[in-house]
Formats: sequence, structure tokens, C-alpha cells
Amino acid sequence: MGVDFNITTSNAAYDFLLDVLGLYAGELIMEYLVDCSGNVDMFVERNLHRLAHLDIFDVRFIAYHVTASLDDCEEIKRTGIRNLRYVLSHNTMLSNFLDRGGIQFDIENRAMLVDGDRFNIDYDSYRNRQLRTPEEKLLENIAHRVCYDFCVDGFLTSDDVKRYGTDIDKRPEFILKLIKVSPKVKELDEFWRSNSKPYKVYFYVTADQIHKFTFNLNNNYLPYSAYEQEQIKRWMLGWAVDRAFNTCGDLYIYIRDHKYVPPEQIINCELMNQDE
Repeated sequence: MGVDFNITTSNAAYDFLLDVLGLYAGELIMEYLVDCSGNVDMFVERNLHRLAHLDIFDVRFIAYHVTASLDDCEEIKRTGIRNLRYVLSHNTMLSNFLDRGGIQFDIENRAMLVDGDRFNIDYDSYRNRQLRTPEEKLLENIAHRVCYDFCVDGFLTSDDVKRYGTDIDKRPEFILKLIKVSPKVKELDEFWRSNSKPYKVYFYVTADQIHKFTFNLNNNYLPYSAYEQEQIKRWMLGWAVDRAFNTCGDLYIYIRDHKYVPPEQIINCELMNQDE
């Protein structure tokens, strides 16, 4: 039977622990606060055996993607949450928006066109250079995002997504990378900020869709070894009890480069409050 790993809120984490450990509320509180003296590591060691029955491939990992939407998430509901390379190379709201500002991307050939001028965004051609011009440093920054850091990501938990620091709730983060490319981008940035609404798009994914480094594992290739599966159970239990009983930091989820979140795995699109 499948299990939802949901630590988006402290209550959700608490319910997950009750479900997966088979404990009553009073037993869980006694186990953590009294028997383990509020020590997360001790709690994990004492209770990990209770997850022996759990198959990580039956777990649905619940998370949310923060977006600034111009269409109340209609595109996301229709096509799913796609990675940056897909969004820039297909008929999407962002690619069309950038096109109106004179910016297009030729992802296959690792090139960016600005008002018809072609620029190299092959990251490998920049990163080993000792000396780079300001323009090359700018292109290297864009190239890294397009060539390496392009996967779908989201929050497994956060008490304040705004502390992420790049106004991801106001406009696509990638636009920030392009501000210095053309003065038109600043106008696009201001338009998106003024006309979009902030949303949390809740979704679920399974272990085979997730980059292993989400779980602090080094080998980022399938299949998961028995050791890695055990480590993921430790990771799940530790984060769940910490989220249920304490104030923990932000935890991110990263989707494998060749995967995405299809529409059927989107749970709901929730409009964010201004104070979130």
C-alpha cells in the first residue's frame, strides 16, 4: 500500500509519522519527547525498524512548486511542470514572452539569440577559462542555468518561501538571469511582476523521478541500492519528526533532468497570501 511522505506542514508531518509508524498520537509524543528526550537522531535509531515494511518506490513524495502565474496556472494544469530547457524550446508562455523582447533560445545548439545576434551558451566552453570578459561571465551564468541547472524543483517544506531570495513568487527566476542582456528584459520583468499572481503548485512524485542528491546521496543514477533505500528511510523519518516537533529549515526537491511533473500528478494550485 502506498504512503504519502508529506512534510509541507508540521501537521502533515505529524500525520505521516502516525501513519507510517503505526503509533497513536499519545505514543508518538511520549516516544519523541520522553523516551528520546526530543533527540531526532535517537528517535530515528529507535524507530527505523518500523519502516522495514516500507517500499520507497510505493511512496508519493508531496511537494510544491512556487510560481508567478499570468494565467492562474492554466498552462501548468494542461502541460505539467516542465524543466527550463523544455519551457525555453517549446511554445510556452515564457518562451513567447521572451520572444516579444527579442530573445530566443536554440537549446540543441546551445545558443541564445538577442535581437537577431547569436551568443554562445555552451557552458563547457566557459567554465575552464582563466580570463573572461564581463560579457562572457554573463553568458557563462546563463549557460550554467540552461545546460546544468535546468531541472524542475520545489519545496518539500518551508516556513517562508520568500527567504529563498530571488522573488520566485513574482516572476520566473530565469528572467533575473537575463536582466543585463537587454533593456527590454527589465520591461518584461516589470510587466510580469505587475500582472502575475503567486501560486503554490502542489504535486507528488515517486523516487524514480527524483534526483538522488535530494536525499543527500552521491551516486545520482538508478537503480537505488539496498543501502540507499535504507538511507532514504532514515532521511524521511528524520525530516518528518523534525518538521512535526521543531522549526526546521527549508528542504528542496529536485526532479531528474529527463523527468517532469505531468498534469495527473498535480494535486492543486493554491493562490498564495500576500504575507506568505
